[in-house]
Amino acid sequence: MLDSFGTMWLLFFISLLSYGSCKLSIRSVCSVVKDDPAKDPFQDDQADLAWPKAKSRQLQARNCRSSKASLIYSANTEGDIPVDCGRCAVFDLHVIARARRKGRKCWGLDPNLLQSKYDCLFKSQCDVRYRNSIITWSPRGHPTCITAWPKKLETVTTCLNTERNPVSDVIKSVQVARSRYGFIRSHFYDKRSKSRYPKGDSHYQPNNTLVLFPHEPPTGLTFLLLHFHSWDLIPGDRLLVQHLSLKCQSTWAEGRTYTINSRSFQKVSLVFSQGDKPSSGHGFEICFQWFTAANVSTVMEDFEVTLNICRKYRNRMKAVKGLPVYDMIQHMSTQHTSGVIRSHPEYPWNYPRPQVAPWSCPAGDDGSKFKDSQEGDHWSRVTHVLKAPLGLSTLRITVKHMRLARHDTLVVCPRNGTAIPVEDGESYNLQSDRVTLTFSIHASRLHTNQGFLICYKWFSLHSVTPISSDLCKSFGLRVACEKTKKKIKAGKQGKQRRGRKSIIKNLPEECKIK
Repeated sequence: MLDSFGTMWLLFFISLLSYGSCKLSIRSVCSVVKDDPAKDPFQDDQADLAWPKAKSRQLQARNCRSSKASLIYSANTEGDIPVDCGRCAVFDLHVIARARRKGRKCWGLDPNLLQSKYDCLFKSQCDVRYRNSIITWSPRGHPTCITAWPKKLETVTTCLNTERNPVSDVIKSVQVARSRYGFIRSHFYDKRSKSRYPKGDSHYQPNNTLVLFPHEPPTGLTFLLLHFHSWDLIPGDRLLVQHLSLKCQSTWAEGRTYTINSRSFQKVSLVFSQGDKPSSGHGFEICFQWFTAANVSTVMEDFEVTLNICRKYRNRMKAVKGLPVYDMIQHMSTQHTSGVIRSHPEYPWNYPRPQVAPWSCPAGDDGSKFKDSQEGDHWSRVTHVLKAPLGLSTLRITVKHMRLARHDTLVVCPRNGTAIPVEDGESYNLQSDRVTLTFSIHASRLHTNQGFLICYKWFSLHSVTPISSDLCKSFGLRVACEKTKKKIKAGKQGKQRRGRKSIIKNLPEECKIK
C-alpha cells in the first residue's frame, strides 16, 4: 500500500512519461545513496545560508551625518534597511550596531547584520536585515559590545561603476546560480559560427563546475528538470551530476529531458571535465528549471514555457529578458584599463577548493558514488591574466582585502619577471604589458577563508599614480545623504506645527539610472 504522498509522486512520474505534446522523454538520472556531507568537494557551506529572505517593513533613517555620508536608524524596530546603488554595484557596505557598555560607547554586529553585509556586496540593490538581537561580535582593540543590546544602527554605502571598472574572478571554475530557470552553455560562442569548446589552452580551466540552488527556500521535496538542446562531447570529456544525496555519473542525449530529485536545502552541481585528448566537440546547451511538489500538476506546461524562452535565445543568440545564461568554461584573461579582481564570485564568503582532477565513476553505473580524486598532497593553481591596453605599460594594483587559509598563496608575475607575493592593504607598481595573478590552493578538507579583493589600473610609463595612493578608494562612489527642512503642517484650530525632517539619499551621478 502506498501512502497519499507516495501515490502523488507515482501519478506525477506516470504523467511525465505519458505527456506527448512536448515530445520529451523523461527518465530518472540516478538512484539515491546515503548522504555523506564530509565528501562535499566545494567547501562552500556559507552559500547555503544565502536564501532570499521574506520581505518585512523597511526602516526609515532617523538622522544623517552628511560629512561621512552615514545614515542613522533606530535599533528599537525590526525591519530591512534598503541599499541601492542604481546602475552601479555595492562596493563596500559599512554596517554597525552602536551600544553602550558600562558607560562606554561601543559597536559591533549581530549575525543578521553580518550576513546581510556580505550578501549585499557587488549587487545593485539589497536589504540589510535587522532583527532585535544582542551584539555577538566586536572589533579587536575597541571596547567590547558582546551581549549588549544595540541602541542605533549606522550604514555607509559605497558603490562601484562596473562599466568603467569591470569585475573579474580568479576562480572561474566554480560558479553559483540561484535562479528558478536558466540556460547553460558549455562555452561562449557566436551564433553565426558555433565554435568548439576550448581545450588545452592555458587561458581556460579544464574542470568547471556550476552549482545550482533552488531560487527560494524549499518547503518540501524539490526536483530539477534538465533539457539538452544540443550535446557533442568527444570520448574522455564528460558532464557529471553531483549531489549531496545523489552521487553518480550519467550519460546524456540530445533532445531528452532528465529529472533530478532533490530534497529540501540541497544543491545540484554540474561538473564539466576534460580528458587528455587534444580534440574537442561543439559542447552542449541545457535549459533547466526548478520545481517543487506544490506545482507537480502543471510542471510540463510550465517547463514548455521555459523551453520556448530557451529556444528563442538559441535562435537569436541575444539576451532575452528574465533568462540568465551561464557559460561553464570562461576566459582567464582581461584587457581593461582598470577594474576589480575578486578571488571568487561568492566573495567575501569563503572561497571553494577547486578539484585537482575530475571525479571518476565506474563506467555504466549511474547509481554509484563518485570516487573523489582530491586526496593526498596536491595543489591547485588558478590564474588570471591582465593584459595591457594599447599604449599602456605599467600596472598599479592595490590589495583592498586579503584573507587566505593556511598554506594558500597569491602572487603576481610580470612577464619575464619574478613572482611577487602580495600582502593585505599594500599597493604595487609593475612594469610589464602582461601580469599574471596566480592563486595556489592546497587540496585538503580544511576550511578556507574569505579570499581577496584587488583593484588595478594601467598607466603609461610617465603617468603612474604615486605609490601612496589607494586605487580602491578612488574607485569608490559614496551614496550621499542630506536632511530636508522641517515641513510646516497645519494643526488643530489653525495653528501651525513643524513636521519631522526627512532624509534624502543622493546617488552618485554616474550611478543614476537614466
